[in-house]
Amino acid sequence: MPRGKRVERGGLRSPTTAELLGMVAVGAVVVWLVSTIGAAVDRGLRTETIEGFGAAGPIHLAADG
Repeated sequence: MPRGKRVERGGLRSPTTAELLGMVAVGAVVVWLVSTIGAAVDRGLRTETIEGFGAAGPIHLAADG
């Protein structure tokens, strides 16, 4: 029976610096994409704003008296 290096199956290893940077970059792109889509949806839903109040959506003010 030949002897050689022992193989560990399913062993965990630490990621390299390049792999960590890649994961951070992918995460940053995902966060940017989600925030961009969220901002576009928010702009699409906002129909009217009253300056000073910052209220979104259609505003109907009743007449005084």
